[in-house]
Amino acid sequence: MEEEGEEELECFSPQPMLIVNSKIEPINPIIYPSLSSPLRIKMNLRVLKLSSIRLGADGCLYLKKELPHHHLLSVLDLSLNLIGDKDLLHILYGLKDHMYVDTLNLNGNFITDEGVEHIGEFRPSHPSLTNLHLAFNSISSISPVLAHVTPSAPLSILDISWNAISSFSFNLSLSTLRLGGNSKLTFSSILTIFPTNSLASCPLQELDLSCCMIESHKSFFPLLSQIPLLHTLDLVRNGLGKSVEKMARCLEKGGFPCLQSLNLGFNDIPPKVLTLLINALETSPNNTLSSLILSGNRIEEDLKFPEALSTLLSSSSTLTTLHLDAIGITRDGEMLIAMGIASNPKCKLKFLSGIQLGPALVSLGSPDFFQNLTNKASLKRVFEKFNFHLHFCLTWFLF
Repeated sequence: MEEEGEEELECFSPQPMLIVNSKIEPINPIIYPSLSSPLRIKMNLRVLKLSSIRLGADGCLYLKKELPHHHLLSVLDLSLNLIGDKDLLHILYGLKDHMYVDTLNLNGNFITDEGVEHIGEFRPSHPSLTNLHLAFNSISSISPVLAHVTPSAPLSILDISWNAISSFSFNLSLSTLRLGGNSKLTFSSILTIFPTNSLASCPLQELDLSCCMIESHKSFFPLLSQIPLLHTLDLVRNGLGKSVEKMARCLEKGGFPCLQSLNLGFNDIPPKVLTLLINALETSPNNTLSSLILSGNRIEEDLKFPEALSTLLSSSSTLTTLHLDAIGITRDGEMLIAMGIASNPKCKLKFLSGIQLGPALVSLGSPDFFQNLTNKASLKRVFEKFNFHLHFCLTWFLF
């Protein structure tokens, strides 16, 4: 019976650390073939994190010889290491006999379509590889990898953000897809990625389309609302504008049933449409949202938006994070938002930015010490106040 691997090695520049049974101990300087200190030590690694240590060609050659000794390896993080397509071949050769590798992180290297071809050739004999991270490289096509995704060899997480991807055929095994920063992705690309006839059985839970070129298309949100398990949606900087009204309509009809995190920052959404969105979130039959980011969508002196937000905050028992930076909320708007928070004993909000909550609470009659508190501290004090009143009422009732 094989010895169970219980060790994890992390080497982060400039201070490499060894993690053994939850204890952190310093190890010898950064590992290279020329150093006398070998990577191989008396353990069978399960997790190997070598991020940002400039492995380069020599380091990859060393790993080609060393990796076969760690046959229980499941996670390999080689992000930010100057790895090119030929260097990647050495890594994959070192992993050729590994049957347990499920995560390969190659973010921030020099991998091109040639490297993707190598990974595509590697995958059929390694069906355990389900989490693939290739962000911040120079890739224009991921097809060679997706061509080998089958029901018996699924791919769960695919991160190809900040490359030059323009389109590809979506695979129904994916639960997390990160495409942010691919500026060639347009709404037409989205239609090819998400065919409408397969969305009902789509297992996708997390979708990142930040900083793409989606722009304002009325069919975009109705399309995404059909993904039944989608809980995280990042759409920052896409020029969505008035099309967000379609998302509001979808929410009112029960669309996005599992949505927990929504980022619509910097999308030139008009104040009226923002208000419609907040109203839809408040009346939606799906009370699941925990994080909402609306930063960068200017409302100027409009008070209807903070009024709607106040109503949402006065009843929400799920929202924990709210970012309203650079949207131009006035002092009166801040007081409306503070009023909503202060009136909700079920409020779970922990992170709030874009307004000064403490001074707004003081204007509403709270003690002066709130004036100098951070938003986080103010929210904590409000929460403690509700807990105190609840404890007092229960004590009075029982005794």
